[in-house]
Amino acid sequence: MRRVLGVAVALILAGTGGARADSIFSAHGLGEVVTPADVRGRGMGGASVAVPDRWNLSRINPALMAPIQGFVLHGELIRESRRIEDQDGEVRRPRSANFPLFRLAVPVPRVGAFGLGLAQYTDVSYELRRDGDVDGEPLTQILRGKNGLQLLELAWARAAHSQVDVGVALGFVLGSYIDIWENQFENPEFQDSIDSLIVNHSRGPVLSLGVVGAPDPRMRVGGALTFGRNIDLRPEIRSRSGSRRLPVSELHLPVSLALGASGDLDDHWRLAADVVHTRWAATDLNLGSDPLLNRSEVSTSNVTRLAVGTEYQGDRSGESRRLRDRIALRAGYGWEPWHFRDSFGEKIVDHFLTAGLGIPLPDDAGVVQFAFELGFRGDVDKNGARERVVRLGMGLAARERVVAGRVPDRGR
Repeated sequence: MRRVLGVAVALILAGTGGARADSIFSAHGLGEVVTPADVRGRGMGGASVAVPDRWNLSRINPALMAPIQGFVLHGELIRESRRIEDQDGEVRRPRSANFPLFRLAVPVPRVGAFGLGLAQYTDVSYELRRDGDVDGEPLTQILRGKNGLQLLELAWARAAHSQVDVGVALGFVLGSYIDIWENQFENPEFQDSIDSLIVNHSRGPVLSLGVVGAPDPRMRVGGALTFGRNIDLRPEIRSRSGSRRLPVSELHLPVSLALGASGDLDDHWRLAADVVHTRWAATDLNLGSDPLLNRSEVSTSNVTRLAVGTEYQGDRSGESRRLRDRIALRAGYGWEPWHFRDSFGEKIVDHFLTAGLGIPLPDDAGVVQFAFELGFRGDVDKNGARERVVRLGMGLAARERVVAGRVPDRGR
């Protein structure tokens, strides 16, 4: 989708200048896909499809919203630090902050729980520099990429049976991709150039269906299906001399199937696992005949993500007066290949070790969630670069016991 893919690859592998924010590999494709798990699930390696917890606000399964009690406000912050090593041995340490999920939800008696949220779908944010020359004149080439896809999501969930919850969500795609490539000459007699590629798109809904059931009192199983759809891309080139529109192209957002299970091993320990399959192979990154929209020789492939996690809680009922008994401790592992190969045709694979903590607020007013993620991706010999990723996440979910427009007795 970017005219500057070739320049981007050269800049990534040049070993000069710097990169910041999100993965440098996001310059090759649609960006870094943001996990649909909330901070709670991140602490368990991303496992959240069938975890029975009313504070599980992951958007991977809309049925998870059914058990909420009262008006819930939920927001998240992720701080990220990377160590990037390239094939020339140069090391960079970019940092960034993201707000991956914000949600409002409220239950209505005999109808179900309704939610409104804003979430990141993909994230693109990088800056790459290279020093060079044109006809002997020194210059600095700069490539910046930013923005990505977001989802404005409307959701509904309810208990369809005493042991079965169902849910549905409509996600409206927002956001845009922006590439800015700039030439800065040392000689003031030469005019610097700035060109931008801005890709907007249509905003049709993406439909998701979910279910969570209890075949056994100590076990939950769940699944979610997200349907694919085509969205129109409307690219435009802007420069100091003016702007021009490019032909409209079409991008296919993929079908995704998520399956999960969780079980209570005893009164304190819980184990959960997810398998998520996304059919990215149906998404063509070489869109149309215009080279400005193509990512040269970048191919997509289907992705299967695996996650497994465990949780320990001294008192799972939440009735203990001792805070330490109500705190949840978590750990997990996540494995996920990227949906496209790099410029060498090699796979990029994420490996993440995670840990988490859930601290309840007084009077059952909410919970503060923390997650620590240590990840590795890429290989210097195969991919031209290697990233070590450290993420610190915090999520806050607070509730007011409002039901159908009235506030019940707080002693309930």
